[in-house]
Amino acid sequence: MSIVALVPDLIAGSWIEDAAARAGVTVRRVAAPDELPPAGGVELLVVDWGERQPGWGTTLSDWRDEAGPAGPAILLFGPHRDLDGHAAARRAGLGPMIARSRLRDELAARLAAGSAGGARR
Repeated sequence: MSIVALVPDLIAGSWIEDAAARAGVTVRRVAAPDELPPAGGVELLVVDWGERQPGWGTTLSDWRDEAGPAGPAILLFGPHRDLDGHAAARRAGLGPMIARSRLRDELAARLAAGSAGGARR
C-alpha cells in the first residue's frame, strides 16, 4: 500500500507513521498539495483538513481525479467541532472528515484490512 500524508502537524504525523510502520507500510509526508506525487501511484492520501488553506479542496479533488475512477482514497481528519471543515470537504467531493480523535483507530483498521478504504471513499 502506498500512503501519502499531507499533515504538517508533528504529533498527528507521528501517529500516521507509527500505524503504518506497524503494518509494514511506509508513508511519504508532504507539507503542501504542490508536493504531492502523481495520484496514480498512491492508494491512500491522509490529510489534516484542520490545517487546510484556501484552494486545497479543489486542488486535492483535481489531483485525485487525475488517476481516474480508481483514484486514491482520501482520509480527511480535523477538529470535531469544525462544521465549516466538514461542509467544505463534502462540497469539494472529498467525502466526510473524521474527528482527529478517531484518526489512529480509522487508519489502523484500514491498514489491518490491507485496504485504503476503497477508491473515492
